[in-house]
Amino acid sequence: MAPLNSGGGSIGTFFGLYISQPTAATTNYALYSEGGTNYFGGNVGVGTATPSVALDVNGTARAVTTNIVIGAGSGTNPTPVYVMQRARNTIASPQAVQSGDLLGSVKTGGYDGST
Repeated sequence: MAPLNSGGGSIGTFFGLYISQPTAATTNYALYSEGGTNYFGGNVGVGTATPSVALDVNGTARAVTTNIVIGAGSGTNPTPVYVMQRARNTIASPQAVQSGDLLGSVKTGGYDGST
């Protein structure tokens, strides 16, 4: 779908669908899906306007579920990989890590019967 430009000039940004931030109710959803299948053909960004991979999250992500599956892909090396990368400074202007920097961690735990 191409935008209609009847006034001449150029179009800098085009949205196929734009939903403004709703504020009229106690609970406001910009987009709410009761169920069904939701399909996104391109990259999806959460906290970023320029996602570079299928799901690009800028910030803390939380998954409340019993299973998180990191599946093996196809190709010459179908081994699932969990990658943690760290740099000092910001994503836009990264700097090298230094000796002693914590590069990542994996935390596991078991149910103790009380919480």
